Amino acid sequence: MEQENNPATIDCLKKIDTSSSYLLGLINDVLDMSRIESGQIVLYKEPYPVEEFRQYMDSVLRPLAEAKHQNFIFNVNVSEEYIPIQDKLRINQVVFNLVSNAIKYTNEGGTVEYSVDELMQGSRMLMKIVVKDNGRGMSEEFQKVLFQPYTQEDRVRSIASVGGGSGLGLAIVKRLVTLMDGTISVSSKVNVGSTFEVQLPVECITVKEYQAKRNCFHPDDDEALRGKKILVCEDNHINQEIAMFILKRYGIQADMADDGLIGKNMFSGSMPGTYYAVLMDLRMPLMDGYETTQAIRALPREDAKTIPIIAMTADVFEEDIAHCRKVGMNDHIAKPLEPNALYERLLRFQKK
Repeated sequence: MEQENNPATIDCLKKIDTSSSYLLGLINDVLDMSRIESGQIVLYKEPYPVEEFRQYMDSVLRPLAEAKHQNFIFNVNVSEEYIPIQDKLRINQVVFNLVSNAIKYTNEGGTVEYSVDELMQGSRMLMKIVVKDNGRGMSEEFQKVLFQPYTQEDRVRSIASVGGGSGLGLAIVKRLVTLMDGTISVSSKVNVGSTFEVQLPVECITVKEYQAKRNCFHPDDDEALRGKKILVCEDNHINQEIAMFILKRYGIQADMADDGLIGKNMFSGSMPGTYYAVLMDLRMPLMDGYETTQAIRALPREDAKTIPIIAMTADVFEEDIAHCRKVGMNDHIAKPLEPNALYERLLRFQKK
């Protein structure tokens, strides 16, 4: 991985035109692998209630299975007294890679199952996550190397109906699970299906402690932003649909811009006060999120100086966050988007 860890390589990758969703995914995977290998990934742990995780699954992964007319099963056997403390972004990344792979390599009409069990061990919790499918499966030979970078089984890659991948997804999963002091294993049979099992020891907090510390919404807060309009600058159509789904559930309208230049033009062509806020992806073709933010802030109109601009990014490193604020962004939120977190960010500016 010496080449991927080279700063010049990373800078070069960031400048590549990311109009292709495949290329964007490849760049993100290479950058993630580089940061993991060089020890730059730091876990930001916080309570992660199962209800919040269920919303993520229903917003992000269930629609992918439904698009292939698959039976998506979500089973939870969790503690009623304790809540796990995890890095939400990274555990979501692990689950997304495993479940989206299961959906990808399972035929239409097949079954994908996600289950989680929580076992208390003294003051800590052991989480057992299982992702199971009845898809194409893998050969015994491939199972020996599937967690190595850039490995894809030839017989699977030759199937035209399956899109390309970076070959890094499972390698990233393995390294993230290891970073979390966990283990991952797999069992699979060709044309029968695959089962991945992840075991994670995690700290936890009691439900009572969590509720006492949480800054809860007021009863009418879920109606507070109804009718507001948000400008979403995002070139990935799946991410657009996720953002649209989340905003719609709160009665928020959304205008979509496929790249930064379109987003800047949509804002400058709107009447002042049209948009309540801007959700800004960082990596886009033509103009990235940083350039788009600077262009909006430079417009000769008052709301251009005051409108909240929230970065949507998988980069949650301090230097990335600092750069977002330096160019004029007000806040940031991790991708994949989590419904409660996004709504709380937007609500925060209304309260101000």
